[in-house]
Amino acid sequence: MGGMDRKLALLLVVLAFGTVTYAPHVAYGQVGQNPEDAVVLAYRFAPGDTVKYRISQHVTGSRTIPGAASPTPIDIELASVIRLRWVRALPEGAMEIAVETEAETLKLAGKEARHYERAKEPKVFRIAPSGKIVAPDHKENPGKRLPRSPLDFGSIESIVLMAILPETPVSLGDKWSAEMPLPVSPSAKLQMAFKLEDLRQTPGGRVATIKQVLNTPINSDVGDDSGQPHGSQEGQATLTFAVDQGRLTSAQGTIRSELRAKAAVPSVPGGEASASSQNTLITVLLNSKFSVELISPAAKSSSSPGK
Repeated sequence: MGGMDRKLALLLVVLAFGTVTYAPHVAYGQVGQNPEDAVVLAYRFAPGDTVKYRISQHVTGSRTIPGAASPTPIDIELASVIRLRWVRALPEGAMEIAVETEAETLKLAGKEARHYERAKEPKVFRIAPSGKIVAPDHKENPGKRLPRSPLDFGSIESIVLMAILPETPVSLGDKWSAEMPLPVSPSAKLQMAFKLEDLRQTPGGRVATIKQVLNTPINSDVGDDSGQPHGSQEGQATLTFAVDQGRLTSAQGTIRSELRAKAAVPSVPGGEASASSQNTLITVLLNSKFSVELISPAAKSSSSPGK
């Protein structure tokens, strides 16, 4: 697999797994008919809490160049161990969470990629109990430009906070939704829909099963001549959430993506891209499968959300 395949496929991995936790505006669906059966879904972390997850992502697909005899196959596997650590409490029940990549391997067409290094710097998330991102306070950095959200493209770590939760109690069968402008394309919106499909009591506490559907236009406001990648995504996932502990325990999902972009292609077959290369519109089709597994939960917390 060539370098261009790797760059494009990794971009789609990021789009598929790095955008599902942006701070949305949440719109709620029907309210449960039995208020006594309603449950509060919220992230709950306390001082000293540390949680580890194992994340597996497998992306297959193809890259097509006009005039080529056949599409070029794409096969990427990314396996990660992510550590999520409580940092500090913030006003109004919010919290600051550091997410670090403890281990990571990348395979291209079944072979481990050489010279691939995991992200060494932790990503710091400021979240409300619902999972919505809390913007930095200007007062904390007077005169300084505020950093971009760590959930901007490039943050694979954000998958461990992929559930956007309702801010009011919900009952079995209730639905809620979220949408937000994408930072790379303000006119487009990431759209997510959720449904509480199951709620059961286990020896470790209550466990909620949440169905998630997402639809993501990628730079839908630009054309093929813009030079910017554009296309669309659609996907679905099943999430399990420990209600009493307040954290994601597992997730499995699939995402189908289509990306079109101009890229430098060698003018001589088999040659290297150079200044004389031609810009050709290429199409990338990807099918992504992912799973998240809680492997080291923190001690059971009885604290209120975000405390």
